[in-house]
Amino acid sequence: NSGQPVQISNCSFNNNTAREYGGAVYNYGSLTINNSNFTNNQAFSRGGAVLGMGAGETIEIFNSQFINNSAITKSDSCGGAIAGCGYSSTWNLHDLLFENNNAKSGGAIVGTSTLLTWNVYSSIFVNNHALSSKDSMGGAIYNRATSTVIEIYNSVFINNTADACGGTLGYNGSYSLYKIVNSIFENSLTNKIGGALYLNGTNGVTITSSNFTHCSSLNGSIIHNTLYSNNLKIKYPNFAHNQAYNSAIIYNEGLDGNITYSTFYNNTENSIYSTKYFDARYN
Repeated sequence: NSGQPVQISNCSFNNNTAREYGGAVYNYGSLTINNSNFTNNQAFSRGGAVLGMGAGETIEIFNSQFINNSAITKSDSCGGAIAGCGYSSTWNLHDLLFENNNAKSGGAIVGTSTLLTWNVYSSIFVNNHALSSKDSMGGAIYNRATSTVIEIYNSVFINNTADACGGTLGYNGSYSLYKIVNSIFENSLTNKIGGALYLNGTNGVTITSSNFTHCSSLNGSIIHNTLYSNNLKIKYPNFAHNQAYNSAIIYNEGLDGNITYSTFYNNTENSIYSTKYFDARYN
């Protein structure tokens, strides 16, 4: 699509291939997708099923499934199901299923352009993988864009993995803001750091009423907040049965962090390690 508004409803996209971008849909304009299925699609570079490139556009996807899509052919392939690449665009994702999608980074979703906004509501991410690369990040979602806003509400992440950092979510964009509310992270795995979340370059992260269970990091933490990230706020979390080898469940290097009203149960290693002041008084 060259820039006009597009609506897709009650459609199936199966076994499509693009040598560069957007295995099934490559879009420059506003886009609405409803009650549709994307299965076994691939793009060699970005967006195994859907890629949005239009600047300032809004993409809304409702009640749809993304299964077995991939972007793994090139060394920097990303966004196994969806790639958001349009400057200052907004993605609203409602009641979606992402299952068995694969990419070098961002097994299900990747954001690559400045000033992106992602709103994820009541969606399920299962068995998505960022694989076959020593630098792979974000088994389910990877953001490498600056000045991005990502908000996730009432969503479930199960069995997502990354070979390097951020078994479920990998955030690597400066001046970005993230919010996670009432969500579940289960059986998330990475071979390096950030078994569930890897946060690098963030301007603020708020995690509220969310559960992290049976997550593993073979050489680091479950939530890893680097020295380039500030304002990590965690409230009413539950951490149970997690394994963070050679580190702590939460590893913080950023400024102005705090955790309140938390529960830690039957985790390996320490609960919290911080190189900066980290307020954990109210627990």
